[in-house]
Amino acid sequence: MRLLASDERYFTPEIVEMLWICAIEKYEDITRATLDLIQDLAIIMPLDRLGQFSLKLRSLKESDFDEKMV
Repeated sequence: MRLLASDERYFTPEIVEMLWICAIEKYEDITRATLDLIQDLAIIMPLDRLGQFSLKLRSLKESDFDEKMV
């Protein structure tokens, strides 16, 4: 996954969207694992893909933040 995330040709906006959907899943284990993965990939992710995640986070309402998201 790290190899894919470092190249924007392969780490498409669709993959960002899929990861985001997994991150807001109802199951705590899936959410935690996905958020950990996003955190690990953030250091090598192209800036525009990182910007997509940033926009997604900013779109959340304050009431949507819970212990898993923090």
